[in-house]
Amino acid sequence: MANPRPPSMETLRTSLLKQILRNLDWYDLQSAMQVCRRWEKVAFWMQVPKLRLSIVPDIGPNVTEYQYDKLLRYHSTLMESRRRYRHITFFWGSWDGLHEPDRIKDILFLEIIRRFRQSLVSLTIVSDGHCMIPWVMSAIIRTCPWLKALNLNGMVFNSLSFFHDWGFPTRIHTLEDANHVINCSSMAPDYFNNVTTLHVTLTIQNHLYDLFRKLSPQLISLTLEWDTEQYPTCVKWPREYFPRLQTLVLKTMRAETGEQLGHFLRRMPALNSLTLSPHLTGDISVISWISSINLWHLDVWPVFVSVPQVLLITRFQSLKSICIRGDYNMHNRLPDTARLPNTGCLALQGYTWQYVLDKLLMVFPNLVELELQTAENWKWKDARAINSLKSLNHLILHEGVQTLEKFMQFCEDLMVPSISVVSKHYALNCDYLSREYIACNIRKLSIHALEINPCTCDHLIQSMPNLNTLELTLQKPLDQSIYQGICTRNPQCGINRHWYKPYRSILNLYEQSEGIQEMMSPDLETPFPLSNLF
Repeated sequence: MANPRPPSMETLRTSLLKQILRNLDWYDLQSAMQVCRRWEKVAFWMQVPKLRLSIVPDIGPNVTEYQYDKLLRYHSTLMESRRRYRHITFFWGSWDGLHEPDRIKDILFLEIIRRFRQSLVSLTIVSDGHCMIPWVMSAIIRTCPWLKALNLNGMVFNSLSFFHDWGFPTRIHTLEDANHVINCSSMAPDYFNNVTTLHVTLTIQNHLYDLFRKLSPQLISLTLEWDTEQYPTCVKWPREYFPRLQTLVLKTMRAETGEQLGHFLRRMPALNSLTLSPHLTGDISVISWISSINLWHLDVWPVFVSVPQVLLITRFQSLKSICIRGDYNMHNRLPDTARLPNTGCLALQGYTWQYVLDKLLMVFPNLVELELQTAENWKWKDARAINSLKSLNHLILHEGVQTLEKFMQFCEDLMVPSISVVSKHYALNCDYLSREYIACNIRKLSIHALEINPCTCDHLIQSMPNLNTLELTLQKPLDQSIYQGICTRNPQCGINRHWYKPYRSILNLYEQSEGIQEMMSPDLETPFPLSNLF
């Protein structure tokens, strides 16, 4: 009997091919897509849920091309595209080199949206104070029957109004409208009657009474902001009952009486995640109004983190994750009974936590993940305090680790097996090392930064003999030849590359939402060049 033919590229089962491709990083996956049409189709449809399209102009001093010409090329290419984009971001503003009236640009955008109307589930619109014709927003929402999420937080406009004859409800369940785009319509409660996740801003002129009266029974997540130019005493809290609300984020608050906020919180019996923004008094005693049974996530920003405030937090024994921000002023020792044994994740932000880290960590005996942010260099004493947590598996460091030598001094005696370094700038400058460092306990290292020197990667792997995985998430990725060279020189360590996206951290909550500069960077969201949009 003849031996069966070994499987080839053409006969490989689709299920087995998916398992192989699933282990590739994004850059190798792009190469695999060029093998044949079958591989390209399988690899592409594996990425469809993550596929995003950004229609934004280029920015920067070196940009010489008329951006309106780029918009025309986008339009002509996407009209013939066979792909089904589910997430789209586009810039609604003034494109340089616009020789046609705005009406022509509006039509181009609407035609692109209609092209993907059957697959589009999330839409983000960014603008720079440009006017929008009244019928445009109505046409956008009416065109997309399966739209689930609408993000208008990055939309700044000079004038906007709606036709009031829509006469149809939408399927949108997530509405982010911090800049009063939708609020100007009195019919908004009827148009968005299926919303369960809401982000709005309260003003003196518009308390959104009708919107909350309509949505309060069904809301699951709510983010509230206040106009910072107004006094919050003039802005009324919603008076409705929120029986299903689980997540509440209060941003840009000022001094408020605890009683008003407390009564507001008591109307949310199912609340399990609370975020309180900084305000003038820094008093977090209002959390005592909340039931301590259901709350599993707490994010607070007192002016000074003191022993009484920590004791108040320990009242919530069901907490799974905590984020504490501010200046840490803990001169007295915490009592031995101040413990949160169920808390697995802790995030600390500020410039003084290093002086009280040993006291704080005693409160969390079973901590699994620790996230720290500071602008100062790390000290070896910090590593000693962290080592007191025998259950800790993952340490996340934001900024502060400026040079490779400072980082190795911190890691040399560290007992944590997994570390992530997050920076918006150059990661771990590779300067002169005064001596040889060995960090034997680190098995996984993740770098999430703008870029990194290839020599730094070699030093890190050689200084960590038990390192199994090095993950690189870089906004400016290494060239393929440089990446292959690092892999060849260090075969004992698996080096994985990931497509860049802003790091998801609970410490980023109070930063400004994605601005025009970030949203107009196609490298952040568009995984395909313009020539590959088919």
